[in-house]
Amino acid sequence: MIYGIVEAEKKLEGSMASGAKRAAYTAMKSLMEKGGLLNNVIGSTNDLFEALDNFVEIEKAMNTASPLQLTKQGSGQVNMMVPECPYKDACRTLVQKEISRVFGGLECMMLIGLNAAAEIITKNRFDYKLEKFDNPE
Repeated sequence: MIYGIVEAEKKLEGSMASGAKRAAYTAMKSLMEKGGLLNNVIGSTNDLFEALDNFVEIEKAMNTASPLQLTKQGSGQVNMMVPECPYKDACRTLVQKEISRVFGGLECMMLIGLNAAAEIITKNRFDYKLEKFDNPE
C-alpha cells in the first residue's frame, strides 16, 4: 500500500513526490489508529526505544514481526538493523525510479510504519534517516 501511494504521487507530482511521503505516512498512521492495535500502549511512554520495542512485541504476538535489531542510542535516538527486510524489493524499486525523501535520502517502507507507531504511542514527532540500504551485513 505504501509503495503504491508513493508511485502514484510520483506520477502526479514528479520525482520528489513530496505529497506521497506525507500521504504514505498518514495512511499508515491512520490504519494503526483506526485498527486499535496500539490502544493499550498509547501514552505509556515518551521514550522512543521503549515505544518501538512495545510495537515490535505487539507485532510478534500477531506473528507479523520482521526480524530486526533495535539499539538505543543517546539523546532519543534508536538504531535499527533489519537483516532480511520483507520490503526490500519495494525500496529497491523506489531507488531505481529515483524516488527519494523530501529532504533527500532514501525512503524505507519499514521505517515509515515504525515511525508512525512511535508517534502514536509517545504522542511525539519523530523522523528517520536510512544510513545503509541493501547492504549484505
